[in-house]
Amino acid sequence: MPKNQACPGVPRVSDLITDQEIAFACLILSGTMTDSAAAKGRGLNPDTAAYTKAKPRVRAYMLEHRAALQQQFVEQEPDRQRRKEQRREQVLDRLWEIAKLPAEVTRGSITGQVKASP
Repeated sequence: MPKNQACPGVPRVSDLITDQEIAFACLILSGTMTDSAAAKGRGLNPDTAAYTKAKPRVRAYMLEHRAALQQQFVEQEPDRQRRKEQRREQVLDRLWEIAKLPAEVTRGSITGQVKASP
């Protein structure tokens, strides 16, 4: 089995899979290429891209890779939620700052309040 991993952090399947097939699978999973374009980009026959993709070892690798990405997403979700909450708090704080500005400073308009606040 080749030692290089084209998609870091993803364990290899037990059946032999070539580096070309791994690279092909990663291109497909990235969502930026069609099967034929990914095959051509990795030196495989574009006419047999569907066959290559359906090989048990390639299919297993793609399923494992997708599962690893989903797990990564699940692990990062609390972090995303926390950042989203922080941004929400910042927006609310800013709106309160604007609302608290005296009308004399802004000449009574919300546009003036937005421009006058730091």
